[in-house]
Amino acid sequence: MRINLGKYKGKSVELIMLKEPKHVKWVLEQLNLSGPLLSVKNEILRLMTIFNQKPIINRCAGRNCNNAATRASLYKDNVIPMWWCDDCDPYLLVYQVRFQIIATYEEALTHVKAYCEGRKSDYNFLIRAFARAKGLPKRVSEKEIQTFFHEIQLW
Repeated sequence: MRINLGKYKGKSVELIMLKEPKHVKWVLEQLNLSGPLLSVKNEILRLMTIFNQKPIINRCAGRNCNNAATRASLYKDNVIPMWWCDDCDPYLLVYQVRFQIIATYEEALTHVKAYCEGRKSDYNFLIRAFARAKGLPKRVSEKEIQTFFHEIQLW
C-alpha cells in the first residue's frame, strides 16, 4: 500500500515501518481517524502483526545456549539489544541493573518513547536492529522491504 497524503506521499507503508518508525508511532497514537489516514493505520497494524510473527534468527546470548532468540533485553536508556530465548533468564546475568524485555514492534516503539526521550535516531536504530534479527539485511531496497513483509515463512 502506498501512502497518498502528507510528507510520505508515494512511499509504501512497509518502507515507513522500517525507515520512519517515529511516524508510525505518531499514526498509531491518533484517535478518530477516517479516510486515507485510517487506511494507513490499519495497514500499519496488519504489517506489525506480520513483523511480530517473523522469528528472530539471532542466537540466544545465554551461556552455552544454542537456541534461537525470541526477545531482546535493553537497558532502560539504551537501544542496543541483547537477544534471548524463552529458556534463558537475562536477569541472572546482570546484577541490579534495570532493563526492559521486548519482543514486538510495539514494545520497541514504547521503549524508545518511555526511556530514550523519543529520539528519532533511537526509533530507527531499534526497529532496524529487530528487522536485521529477523533476517532483513542492513542495506535494502524498498522492494526487498516489501518482500520481507509479504514472504511466507515455512518454518
